[in-house]
Amino acid sequence: MTKISFFGSLSLLISIAVAYLSLEQGVATSINAGMAAKVLGFGILLNLLLEYKRNVRNLGRADILAVIGIYVLTLYEFLFEQKALDRKISSEQAYGGLQLILIGLFFLVVGFHLFTYRQPPENKNEGKVDVKLLIRLLYGCFALGFLYILIKVNFDPISMIEEAMRPRFAQPWSRGRFGDWFVFLSELQLFTYAVPPLAGILLNHRRQLRSFQVLTIFLLLLITLFMGFAGGTRNVFFSYLIGFIGGYMLSKNKLNLRGLIIPGAITLALAYTASVYMLQFRGVGLARFIQGHRSRSIDPDLVYVDHNLYTIGLLKQSFPDRHEFLGSEVFVWALIKPIPRALWPGKPEGLSLSMEEVAGTEGYTLASTYIGESYMAGGIPAIIMVSLLFGFLASWWNTKAMGSFSNEKLLIYALGLFTVAITMRSLFMFTTAILPIIGVNVLLRYLRRGEKK
Repeated sequence: MTKISFFGSLSLLISIAVAYLSLEQGVATSINAGMAAKVLGFGILLNLLLEYKRNVRNLGRADILAVIGIYVLTLYEFLFEQKALDRKISSEQAYGGLQLILIGLFFLVVGFHLFTYRQPPENKNEGKVDVKLLIRLLYGCFALGFLYILIKVNFDPISMIEEAMRPRFAQPWSRGRFGDWFVFLSELQLFTYAVPPLAGILLNHRRQLRSFQVLTIFLLLLITLFMGFAGGTRNVFFSYLIGFIGGYMLSKNKLNLRGLIIPGAITLALAYTASVYMLQFRGVGLARFIQGHRSRSIDPDLVYVDHNLYTIGLLKQSFPDRHEFLGSEVFVWALIKPIPRALWPGKPEGLSLSMEEVAGTEGYTLASTYIGESYMAGGIPAIIMVSLLFGFLASWWNTKAMGSFSNEKLLIYALGLFTVAITMRSLFMFTTAILPIIGVNVLLRYLRRGEKK
């Protein structure tokens, strides 16, 4: 993996600028957003081509995932005919929302180049893989990740599967609005995010494993993927997929185009198929979906990701004309969000003004990516500041996979990809998403200490 290409970033910046300049006021949402999606999509493809020619492993970099993440969350759906959205998102609302999205992306890319580093020397001594340690780590992460769930079903795995197939948030392990002391166990579920990348790394070294170990790894991976899929929360399932494909591809000794395209295409097909079906059953549960029931909240004529453009455009119209910017409150909430209420009884319940209250749609949640949330804090200057920061952090995180073939380091790096992906969806998830990285590091130290004894 090499450092970020100047020309690759330049292709992104030019496409973002062209998309911004092509926006027209008064033009239908589907036309404006469709043009921006096509122009930026071309820029991303060109960037991927430039990075691939330099090093195929570059396609697994955090900065590339960040750009693709924002694109998929905001503009991807407009590559398809979305005229039905012209009734939901006014042309003025879409125009303002697209401006904010493109500004955020522009400075995110600029932020990639704020971190300067030298290519570290490759340490071939780190190429040795401690398969026994990684297997123990996999078992430990799986056991800790599913401990709270199994407690809630009296350690009955059949009951766990049955409960998982109920409607979203109806499971006995679903958290209420406020947590108690038992919430500490529920937080251990974050260890499940380490299972897919660990499985991907170990499957690359399957020749060093016994048959029953390979079967066990497959079983634990499938259970984790199924639980993520049945839960109906797409960002959880997609994070599992990103972790698996990241761990599998980055830990391959020799990665060529064929080795990249085949697993990548399978993963994309699985992600797209899952996305479609998860929307259809998350309101009724997988069990009832199999019986023929469908959720009715999504218009079948639309290609639906999150409709973040709707929310971002609405925020652009509402701040600061109707509501004052929330200021540092947004960033404070992002920092304190992981702190259990059992430790801090007086912890705020949320923002003083939520996106749902702004939209007048209380009863279900809205998403706006970190761009919309930053705008609520301080307008365009806040978007620029946060975008530069996240761009800097993504570039810095890339160094964790440079100059080393250590599979343990690649595991930590793959977990960081999950953090990048989930943070693009929400600024408030950043501090929570880094917890699996901390947890796995602690568990690794514990296991190594046990080996020394």
